[in-house]
Amino acid sequence: MAETKFIERSGRQILLIDIARADLEAVVEVVRQAKALIIAAGRRDILTVTDVTGTHVNASIVKVLKEFVAHNGPYVRAGAVVGLDRIRAIEFLAIVKFSGRNLKAFADVEGAAAWLVTQSSSPAA
Repeated sequence: MAETKFIERSGRQILLIDIARADLEAVVEVVRQAKALIIAAGRRDILTVTDVTGTHVNASIVKVLKEFVAHNGPYVRAGAVVGLDRIRAIEFLAIVKFSGRNLKAFADVEGAAAWLVTQSSSPAA
């Protein structure tokens, strides 16, 4: 089930954007929810992890995700993506280059979260 929620790791809040096995409609809804949570958090140092495991990424989904990354620029200190296969990893590199942001790919959410907490100096509020 696609969802967006805050998780806590090592005293840090991380926004989990779970679009694993999601279709375009679900991705759009989760991105809408994530944007609202990011703005409501009122911080400029949000950490995010996006799970795309098993999602059939097509041009429409890539467009939604690129717009989402661009929107989050002022709010997100670092972001991680999990669940990329080799082909999707190439598309991810294009998004990283496009955004100029601190984004990294990982095999799983726990590995991503471990890296993300090293990217922030402030504990969870």
